Amino acid sequence: MNILITGANGTVGCDLVEMFSKSNNVFAFFRTPNSFSDNFRHTNVKWIKQDLKNKIKHKTNSEIIIHCAVVHPFSRNSDYRDYVNSNINALNNVIEYANKVKIKKFVYLSSVKIYG
Repeated sequence: MNILITGANGTVGCDLVEMFSKSNNVFAFFRTPNSFSDNFRHTNVKWIKQDLKNKIKHKTNSEIIIHCAVVHPFSRNSDYRDYVNSNINALNNVIEYANKVKIKKFVYLSSVKIYG
């Protein structure tokens, strides 16, 4: 099965990438590289740099999207505009993409980290 995971190198996303890549093809979207996206290599994982504030143009042939990308309001590099763009507008872009490519299942999740 092909699974697209947004926020793939974040708090929750990295565990999902590791778990799902054992028996699925994973398209791992991330905005900013970190040690996980730089060092985790698996034949079933394709790392894709994608800022979700922009429209998604990548073809992934995914059947499932797991959306866990988020910028929390207390981020050092986040102002209110970035917070809105990175969360609300990004979610809209992911939903638009899901509709466009006829995704079968869409999972939206987050972690307590969004509260700082």
